[in-house]
Amino acid sequence: MNSDNVTERLNAVRELLHQLGEGVVELAKTHPDVFDDPQLKKEVEDFQNAYQEAKTRLETPKLSIATLGTTSSGKSTIVNALIGRRIAPIERSEMSGGVLKFKDSDKVQLVIEDTQNAQWETGKWTDLTDEELYNRIQQVMWSYHETRKQRTDCLAPQITVQSQLLPVRDRAVLNLPEGIDLEIIDLPGLKSVQDRANLKVIQPQVRKSCSLVALDYGQVDEEHRQRLLQELKEVVEYLNGRTDSMIFVLNRVDMRGADDFPLDQQIERLKAEIQSVLSLDTPPDVIPFNARLLYYAQCAWGMEGGHLDSKIDPETRLKLLKAMFKDCANIIEEKTENDDDLDEWFYKLRKQVKKGQQIEDETMRKILRYAQEWSGGQQLWNTLRYRIQESFPELVIAPALNRLFKCFDSLSTKIDSLTNIRQIEDLQEIEKLRKQLENTRKNFIQTIENLNDGKKLISKGINDLKNSLNNQQDDSIKNSLQVQSTLVTENIEKFRVLDDAILEIRQDITLTLIRPVRKALQEKESAYELEDQLQEVISPIIANQIARAYESMKTKLNNFAEADGYLIKSARKDDKKAQQELDHAEKSVRMLFSAMREAILTRAEFTLQAQVQKFEQGLEALTKHFIDNDFDLIRNQLDSSQVTYINESIFAEFWKRISSKPPEMPEYILNLSDLIEANEEERRVKVGQQKKQETYEEGSCFFKEQKTRERTVDVYGEVEFKELKLPNFETMAEQWAKGIDNAGSDLCDELERWIFEYLNLVEKEYNYSIEEFINLVNRNLDKQQKLIETKSKQITQDLEDIENVKVTYNALIDISQRLNTLSQGDLENHA
Repeated sequence: MNSDNVTERLNAVRELLHQLGEGVVELAKTHPDVFDDPQLKKEVEDFQNAYQEAKTRLETPKLSIATLGTTSSGKSTIVNALIGRRIAPIERSEMSGGVLKFKDSDKVQLVIEDTQNAQWETGKWTDLTDEELYNRIQQVMWSYHETRKQRTDCLAPQITVQSQLLPVRDRAVLNLPEGIDLEIIDLPGLKSVQDRANLKVIQPQVRKSCSLVALDYGQVDEEHRQRLLQELKEVVEYLNGRTDSMIFVLNRVDMRGADDFPLDQQIERLKAEIQSVLSLDTPPDVIPFNARLLYYAQCAWGMEGGHLDSKIDPETRLKLLKAMFKDCANIIEEKTENDDDLDEWFYKLRKQVKKGQQIEDETMRKILRYAQEWSGGQQLWNTLRYRIQESFPELVIAPALNRLFKCFDSLSTKIDSLTNIRQIEDLQEIEKLRKQLENTRKNFIQTIENLNDGKKLISKGINDLKNSLNNQQDDSIKNSLQVQSTLVTENIEKFRVLDDAILEIRQDITLTLIRPVRKALQEKESAYELEDQLQEVISPIIANQIARAYESMKTKLNNFAEADGYLIKSARKDDKKAQQELDHAEKSVRMLFSAMREAILTRAEFTLQAQVQKFEQGLEALTKHFIDNDFDLIRNQLDSSQVTYINESIFAEFWKRISSKPPEMPEYILNLSDLIEANEEERRVKVGQQKKQETYEEGSCFFKEQKTRERTVDVYGEVEFKELKLPNFETMAEQWAKGIDNAGSDLCDELERWIFEYLNLVEKEYNYSIEEFINLVNRNLDKQQKLIETKSKQITQDLEDIENVKVTYNALIDISQRLNTLSQGDLENHA
């Protein structure tokens, strides 16, 4: 990255921002007669607030780098290598949890926020050593993972470390200009984030950042690569990452075997596959990396620039170098095998380290240079420089100025309108403008009716989607909304995400929950195997509940008869043992249904949260589509240029107001039901036996003798039975899948309610903007009319003032346009 370019851009933005802010203030002071209207004063106040906010944000802008990763990809080791310190806990298993932020500071401070149901120590600590920071953070993460085994309502830890960071202390690493703060955010893997609440906390961190995505070389072989790519897709989509500012780090390339494909060939194949999986326009940056080599060498040197003296004590340095020679022996041997002198140098160095001899700074500098080259560290820093330069305007500058531009547009269009009114010298022109103003009001009322037509289309589309869910069809909202109105263009198709989201939820739950449980039931698999598999997608406590219920149920249904998809068994109510067996069987099935319901709902809400940004963007696009369409309809009806600035003022006011109230999708609770039947009935059954005297005849037809005898006969009576009807394994799976569809239908209703609530807000703000502006114009028309009627000399003076206002106003418009150009990344054409 060219530090001068970023500095030049930032300074140019600050200067233009200053000119714009001070120019508006000066304009209002110089022409109080123009700005004496209360509404215009409020516009100036809104602009000044937005200006101060933008100015503050750009005085010390903050750049964020987030690290994401697939399972066990060595992400925390990469983080430690980036900051030049051993602070982020490194575990062999997937033990990361929560959001771990690193901010540069001369004073060391650790902040662990008091998050929901935190079972670990929270608070602030100062003056901790790196080891103390490491141990305390590690303990928090261990506690979090233990807590997850016992409860589902625990929010992941939010940890901030303030201390010296390598890229800030040695700004040459990133060519980071002075005055720009850097924040490095270590985010947990998806395995540690399996619920909506935690995902909701993490997503905004990724959206605002340039992201490093760590991949494990051990997973790129033919057997595992497709699973790796699928996990990568989930990481990026669920976290709502910005793919245009992502760098992929293929870690642990030192694991390459002699029979592996050449590394360059594997990198190119991985680039192509990532581009396809993530639908990227161009192949991504994929950097072969050895995090441990860079981590050991960088931490053995510290955070200082190479031209300075290291502050690492000899004992710590030796400890890290011993670990480097032990863990990175293969890559050192590989890189030195064709250079006898270098091989000899490292051999002697290893002997020194083994003997505990002190390693001087000059030697350590040389080790670090080799480590940066061999590990891929230098390539990573170079790529980060370029990516930051490319993304800086969008990641840092534009977000700081968005509100400012909305406020300036609203103010400037009103100034334009009032200056036009102040130039009127004829009462007929005023009357004509009043009529046009009334026509404008009528036109806007008509456009609001068009918005209501749009609501009807949305409602019909969502109902069609619900019907398709109920009928198990694949029709989408796209088909139901297509070409039903001239108002409906490709923007409304953004709500295909609704259809896609429900389909994705169903497919995800079928693959990750229903299918594994059904397979375990059918094949009588081990409960431990099932639990391990489910822990990949749901919290440990829910996975354990399912496994325990499965283990309990597995042996209790053996004596049930199967009929029409159900398992049926009945028992007399007076048979305590049989009733107890039925009760246990019913309880075990209900336990499984209860645990599966919680798992399905948690996973569905998690998957839905991954789609929230698409829903919100879709609703914003839909709103913009309707409003822009209204503007076009009104503009096509114009017969006077004067009304143009009136319409533009109304729309500018509306967008300023509505942009401060973006749609926020509420959290929905989905519902599922089960179909377990327990019926009681009376049956006529054998209840015992009794002896009965009966008479019979014996003898020939000439002589018969009547005798009596005793016979045992069955006794029947009305007995109460309980019949338990449980779904068999296939029916269970069908019921769970059907429950998802029913929940999808409920979700459609909730989304429709949310969409309409937002569109009602749009309508309200639309009406407010119309009335406020028309009242502003009428007040100033009344004022101008009085001046004309009294033939006031002030009109002449006003005309002179207005000319001065327009000169300043046009200059401010030019500044705003140049500022907007800079915020979008065009440095060459800002002058």
